[in-house]
Amino acid sequence: DKIDFLRFTPRLDLDETLSILSGQTGIGRAQVGAFPSGYVGVVYEKNGNVYIITSGAHGDTSKWSSPMTIGPGTNPSYAIDEQNSIEFCAAYNSGSWQLYRRVPDGTFSLISTIASTLTDDSSSGLEVLGDTLNLLLFTYNDAGTVKRLRSGNFGETWSVS
Repeated sequence: DKIDFLRFTPRLDLDETLSILSGQTGIGRAQVGAFPSGYVGVVYEKNGNVYIITSGAHGDTSKWSSPMTIGPGTNPSYAIDEQNSIEFCAAYNSGSWQLYRRVPDGTFSLISTIASTLTDDSSSGLEVLGDTLNLLLFTYNDAGTVKRLRSGNFGETWSVS
């Protein structure tokens, strides 16, 4: 197993596929996010846990951190709040979607349960709207129905969008 992602550099008209975690086994779903400064984070699932690896060098394959455990779960979603330098990760665990948050120079902490009345652990999406509302959106599939929730307080509480 491995994780591949595409890096595009517009000013050089260059795109390339980068591979990370080559040779690992049990890697599941992964998502990538980046700050304009060159910080890249990749969250992924492996054996019932969610991990993150990071690069401060625009994803240069030789400059990745060691994996850090975010928490238990599967099907992670990842979003970065550029204005506040906060990272968010949602993961499905034991019948609920849970939100983890990391502030600069910190570790991920469990912040809230986003939704707990789900029938499966299908795909999800997490997005930060970069306006003055600090709005965090979470979209998920609940037994064939797509639902969307929002938080205006960095993921501490959620309401129907």
